[in-house]
Amino acid sequence: MARTAGCVRRSTGGGVVTGPDVLRLRAGVAATPMPTGVHLRGWRSSMTIDGGRSLWQVWRWLAPQLSAGVAADRLGALTDRAELQRAVDAVVEQLHAADLLVPTRADGPAAPWLDAAAPDPRGAQAVLAAPITITGGPAELVSRVAVAAAACGLPTRPRPARPDGVLLTVGRVAIVARALGDVGLVTPAGARDRVTALAEEATRRIT
Repeated sequence: MARTAGCVRRSTGGGVVTGPDVLRLRAGVAATPMPTGVHLRGWRSSMTIDGGRSLWQVWRWLAPQLSAGVAADRLGALTDRAELQRAVDAVVEQLHAADLLVPTRADGPAAPWLDAAAPDPRGAQAVLAAPITITGGPAELVSRVAVAAAACGLPTRPRPARPDGVLLTVGRVAIVARALGDVGLVTPAGARDRVTALAEEATRRIT
């Protein structure tokens, strides 16, 4: 293992070198050999790559490397065998088209469910790792919000109570929830000023 400026470069069995940014096969992708090629199933999409029975052997050689992560500039030079590289290029092109390859960091995947579905798994994980600030109103409402967040493994941070409902903030994204007698409202996520204005407008209409 060699350390270069700002990153670790690690060679794998196929001669693949991972840098700070790599392409990685999405978590949970399942493959099945077909008479005409390989059928792949991911969380959000599925596809069949045509190429004959021999494509299954190509996939078995390629998949572990993609699961570990391959630097984008190395994908076009994984092997010196021209015929094999052409097959790799065709597979990679179709994986891109089906959103089964995701750019990520070389220091490891994000949570499996994010790697399986999120457009930016590591970015999504960083956002979710930030505490959700609960600026609360009624104690029962605040408690229910905290329990729901904890059930999803999301940290929370309470703030002093406010009389007009619950304000949830993560970074620059906010949601307002209010209980108005027998009626409740929850705004879509957005900038704090916008969701507060939406909550005020909805409150006026309800009351």
